[in-house]
Amino acid sequence: MIIRYCAKGIAAILASELDMVLVAEAGNGREAVEQFHAHRPDITLMDLQMPVMGGSDATAAIRKDFPDARIIFKTVRE
Repeated sequence: MIIRYCAKGIAAILASELDMVLVAEAGNGREAVEQFHAHRPDITLMDLQMPVMGGSDATAAIRKDFPDARIIFKTVRE
């Protein structure tokens, strides 16, 4: 399972992988934390630059309750 906050293009790529399932998406860091708690994914793809709560703060919130959470960071410079 995988949860992510990222561009739609990455979701399309993941959807084509037979051994991966996209379980949730989040529009901001706070939603990412809520979705993690709801789904407890194997891997989270987290954007560092998100509204409401940034990716590093969201990761800290997740790791507080789930210290072994596996999180991959991504970001886009504009």
